Amino acid sequence: MPINIPLRSDLPHFDLQAVLSGVVFTLEFKWNTRERAWYLNVQSETGDDVINGVKLIVDFPLGRRTPSRARPAGVLIAVDTSDAGQNPGWDDVAQKGDLGNRVQLLYYEPAEARLEPAADG
Repeated sequence: MPINIPLRSDLPHFDLQAVLSGVVFTLEFKWNTRERAWYLNVQSETGDDVINGVKLIVDFPLGRRTPSRARPAGVLIAVDTSDAGQNPGWDDVAQKGDLGNRVQLLYYEPAEARLEPAADG
């Protein structure tokens, strides 16, 4: 069962700590007004950058292309609970907001995510 990471819907910039696969990470969320999109940064417990500037896109493994071995072992995925497939926005904040409400951030442990090396060929 994935971990539902509790998010705020009332601030355009916030961070939180989450334990992912037994490791403490700081997750920072920033609203980009020009692009009308949320971005995610992830830092290690010691404050080292692990993932930087990943756009929150629903149904896509966030930060998996980051080459850092320090990134979370599992997979972070933003999910649109309305099944509309829409990325989180900011305009709906007055109506309880998108992030953390309509769009939730889930973390799947490596065994749950079925992370396997790509097959050759």
